Amino acid sequence: TYPDQENNKLLRGLCVDALIELSDENADWKLSFQEFLKCLNPSFNPPEKKCALEDETYADGAETEVDCNRCVCACGNWVCTAMTCDGKNQKGAQTQTEEEMTRYVQELQKHQETAEKTKRVSTKEI
Repeated sequence: TYPDQENNKLLRGLCVDALIELSDENADWKLSFQEFLKCLNPSFNPPEKKCALEDETYADGAETEVDCNRCVCACGNWVCTAMTCDGKNQKGAQTQTEEEMTRYVQELQKHQETAEKTKRVSTKEI
């Protein structure tokens, strides 16, 4: 399990493809409504996988920097920013990336809240 909920939310965003694949129980590449709800359930934790880099393994949530780009281990894959590295003001690019990640987590939280409201409404209708 993930001890840090903010880290979990970020990983969930980075692992969207993996989450959809895990939720697609019949492997038909289409999510039924129930599969979709499972995917968005805030208590659902994807399995933790390791990422490899230079003969080392890293846990989900581990971060590294490659040139001027930041990378996060998410569901067994490195997910990196795609900044053009020109050698100028690399520190500024890093700050911008942190701000982008913060905004991304906030957007994920909004989507989760919307999904929870939708689930409550759908449950009431049933």
